[in-house]
Amino acid sequence: MDEALATAVWDSALAAPSYHLPAWIHGDLFPMNLLADRGTLSAGIEFDLMGGGDSGGDMVPAWTLLTAETRPLFREACGVDDDTWIRGRGWALKAGLGAVRRYGVGGHPRAVTGQRSLSQIAADYPRTS
Repeated sequence: MDEALATAVWDSALAAPSYHLPAWIHGDLFPMNLLADRGTLSAGIEFDLMGGGDSGGDMVPAWTLLTAETRPLFREACGVDDDTWIRGRGWALKAGLGAVRRYGVGGHPRAVTGQRSLSQIAADYPRTS
């Protein structure tokens, strides 16, 4: 990922204020922690990071799993404000970079998810900021 773009995404996430008390969050909504039944989300699993925190963290699937066409549907269904969405993109950047750092750019599922997150952020950021 382009360093200047990554820095801009991160800086925008840090600048997005949170006016809300910590929310109850899952904290690790990577695709491998989401279950679907016939194309419909049915459950979230693996609750090691569950607790109180920034609800922006639970927006990560918007960039790790969804497309430019489906991201707005997810955002609308979640009912989040602009600042939460921007912080969510920062959380997705962190998760993507962490996955690529740990698993490389090969075929490991977490590496693939990390790469996808970074590519979706890179494609989405200039259009939405």
